[in-house]
Amino acid sequence: MKLPGLGLPDLALSRLEVPRLGLASFRRRILIRLVFLLLAVATLALAAVLLQDEKERSYRNYQQGFRKAQAELITRLRQPSGQLALMNAGTAREPVPLRPLVLPYPSLDIDDPGKAQQAVDVAGCSVVYPDDSALCVAVGSNAYAGGFLYLVGHFTAGELAGRADGELDLQSVHHARIRLEMRGELRTWVAVFERLSLRGEPLVRGRFAAFTSNRDGSLDADTRPVRDFRGWLWQSAACSAGGELPECPRRVSYALRLPLEAFREALSAARPEWPPADLDRIRVQLQMLPPGAAAPCSTATRPARCRRPRCRTCSARCSRAKC
Repeated sequence: MKLPGLGLPDLALSRLEVPRLGLASFRRRILIRLVFLLLAVATLALAAVLLQDEKERSYRNYQQGFRKAQAELITRLRQPSGQLALMNAGTAREPVPLRPLVLPYPSLDIDDPGKAQQAVDVAGCSVVYPDDSALCVAVGSNAYAGGFLYLVGHFTAGELAGRADGELDLQSVHHARIRLEMRGELRTWVAVFERLSLRGEPLVRGRFAAFTSNRDGSLDADTRPVRDFRGWLWQSAACSAGGELPECPRRVSYALRLPLEAFREALSAARPEWPPADLDRIRVQLQMLPPGAAAPCSTATRPARCRRPRCRTCSARCSRAKC
């Protein structure tokens, strides 16, 4: 299909020139494009500002949360239980035998049994056993408070039998047997209960007198009490599991302070190391024995010394038929 000619000469078309437009003709176009460019730049700037503000806000929230967690941690560590865990980090809590812990206190006031019991309860030092008895074995945090080993705990028992003056027979009184394994040596003590309250008084109070015992747990006639040893015992006036006074089982609390010469010799140095470096290798055992409880059976212990109510304290050498 052919288009009709326009009737113009070819020479005229060849000489036709397009006029050039000036800058004023592109003013609106440039303005519109600049506006879009400025909008894009403003959008990017606003996004950057928002991201920076969000980052600063997150950083401030992190700082506030960190300060709050730090304050809670410091508050917890300032408590005796937190200080006990911090000072004994990595120390295993084995039921038997026990390892001494470092208390968050310079020492314990053994002369006030209530304060001593409350101190170990707040610190969380005690190991609780299935029969609801508990025991804390620890040393003070201050080297200059004396080289003492503290044993604080409680158990349940009926009427307590005390020792009379000069009595050496442990089969008729309540007593405690302490075993200490330290630096390759084994030492034993017997702490005998001496009643201070009057017979028939609901609240029972008494003290312990410690003696260095023989291997079989007996005492010699010329045995003298351990110097600087202190021990107190008190029994609640209320029955813990029903019954009538004074035979009903009641809560018995005790607090013992055992002096150790090895600790005192280490403290005599110019710069004493405290706590001792081998504290986690020390093993302590404490037995609270009622009247009639014989010493643990050994090669030198005859089965006839066992008693029927206390057969559980004997080893395999004592059968139930012989007890």
